[in-house]
Amino acid sequence: MGAFCGIVRMDGEAADKAEATVMAGAFAASPRSRPALHSEPGGVFAAVSFPLTPEDRFDRQPWSGRDGQLTLLFDGRLDDRADLASRLGLDSGRVAEMADGALVLAAYERWGTGFLAGLSGPWVLAVWDSGARKLVLARDPMGGRSLFFHRDGPVVTFAASTMALLRLHRVARDLDETVLGDLLMLTMTERNRTFYRDISRVPGGCLVICTPGAMTVEPFWQPPTDQPLRLSSDGEYVEAGRDLLDRAVRASLRSLTPVAVLGSGGLDSGGIAATAARQMAPAQIPLYSRAPPPGWHGPEQPHLYPDERPKLAALAALHPNLRVHVVDRPGPHRFDSDQTCLFQRYGMPVRAADNIGWLLAAVEEARAAGHRVLLTGDYGNTTLTAPGRAAPMALLRQGQLLALMRELAGWRRRNGWPWHTVIYQALIRQIKWLETRGITGRSRSTWRDWSLITPEAVAGLDLEQRARNGGAPGFPLPTSSAAQSRGFILQQYGSLLGDLVAQTVAVDGYELRAPLAYLPLVEFTLRVPSTQFCRDGQLRWLARRVLADRLPDACLTETRVGAQHPEWFDTLSSLRDSYQADLDRLGSSSQVARMVDIKRAQALLDDWPQDAEAALRQRDHYANALCRGLHVARFIRWNEGGNG
Repeated sequence: MGAFCGIVRMDGEAADKAEATVMAGAFAASPRSRPALHSEPGGVFAAVSFPLTPEDRFDRQPWSGRDGQLTLLFDGRLDDRADLASRLGLDSGRVAEMADGALVLAAYERWGTGFLAGLSGPWVLAVWDSGARKLVLARDPMGGRSLFFHRDGPVVTFAASTMALLRLHRVARDLDETVLGDLLMLTMTERNRTFYRDISRVPGGCLVICTPGAMTVEPFWQPPTDQPLRLSSDGEYVEAGRDLLDRAVRASLRSLTPVAVLGSGGLDSGGIAATAARQMAPAQIPLYSRAPPPGWHGPEQPHLYPDERPKLAALAALHPNLRVHVVDRPGPHRFDSDQTCLFQRYGMPVRAADNIGWLLAAVEEARAAGHRVLLTGDYGNTTLTAPGRAAPMALLRQGQLLALMRELAGWRRRNGWPWHTVIYQALIRQIKWLETRGITGRSRSTWRDWSLITPEAVAGLDLEQRARNGGAPGFPLPTSSAAQSRGFILQQYGSLLGDLVAQTVAVDGYELRAPLAYLPLVEFTLRVPSTQFCRDGQLRWLARRVLADRLPDACLTETRVGAQHPEWFDTLSSLRDSYQADLDRLGSSSQVARMVDIKRAQALLDDWPQDAEAALRQRDHYANALCRGLHVARFIRWNEGGNG
């Protein structure tokens, strides 16, 4: 496991070794000192190794095959090594001393790219066929690792991080304003383009094939949403889910160093923590979680709970080998005060500018304790812990009217709602084209509330139509079923939404592992009927049953969602003066002026909420529009070199 980069020339000329060395310098410091360099006709490659799993001890990148005609670079983790080895006919003794990259090379030599669709785990690869002058770049379906590339005529340059490419003078830093606008609008469906016009992304589940005369992007995996799974009983779905979850966590626990969990008392990360604790017992496993400072009190929200401590205590009581570390330091994180520290490492702005510093505090405490592998509950809401709100609509579309009436009665009984509320919540809200056009008569926020983008940029770049086509918040997803919607969202994790997490190994040398992104589990949940996710009005019914043998009642019965950064207004208020002091510098950039509404930012700073209660009613304007808008403006100025 590690990071790699390379340069290939389709014209047969020699590639520049110095450039490969320069790019590799952007990666985290390697325990094995200098990067491994390899040159051959038409190509030069560099790889940095970060041994995280036992198999990584045998890593010898790059891998050479087909009598020296193939050069393969591989970064990632194979979660089903034994299955791939069995298909290759390799004995267990030999496999035990093979790195993941060696297994992938053997499979590539036998099947070409045909085996990639079933390759589970986070990974990226590059294969250079010097005889055919063909370069193949590929990325796992869930986008668990990052791979970027730049093409200029016959020269193709690729790297595991954005900043590695930006180290080369020939790679321009010109920003793509359409992609910046997408971020401000929360349209996260751009799979190929990045924030830089000259840098492209290898999309998750896709091949990028470069030859002297062409470059194509071809999907090798699609969500199996048209293959419904019909088991004979409700219990069989539960048993299948438990088996897959156990396999997913077991694969994620392979590590040379102690593993920790980054999570909460919720169903997704709580379920991961409980499963890991059971599998590791009696050995201890730490759980790092964020919470507001002791004694903090804020406005109550009926659908959120602000403090994870009670649920974490119940979880630890059930699993005594789970050591809970609550990170509750007050005040802003250094990222909130100086966001250039993130730009300099990752070369990009982020979506959750209002709470990433809050979350990073837990990550940093875990890393300070020596943990290089952190398990997370990411991907939960689109896989195992999906709410299932579309179950009544699915019954209606299938014509199962008796079952629909029983389900609606369950919603009424569980929530204490009158019938008209039940009909609205269970059915009408699912007819998204009505909801988003205001036909239901309910007030709702729109992108104008949560975005600080200028109207001129929206019109000039056609951003509202892009948001509509891409199912951004406030617009319906371009899908016709709950499974298709979840599959659509899952395919976006490897685009702008996931670039930060996907680069952590390459940039910082630690790994955020998401067991709920385990491909067999993902494909299982995409095929499970909607009625397994919700029954009698109980959302997340599948997850509650799957996790009933490992989570305490305090977690299983909770219907609210844990609040992230509940003290956000306190943090924002402490930063208000720095925002104000920065406005003139930000507004002096013509690109910032085109993209970010600085006048509205000034108005928001002038009309500051009186207290947290008042701020809650304007959260879209402050935690989202102001924070994200000025974050993007700072990124633009950083890219221009305007930080002085």
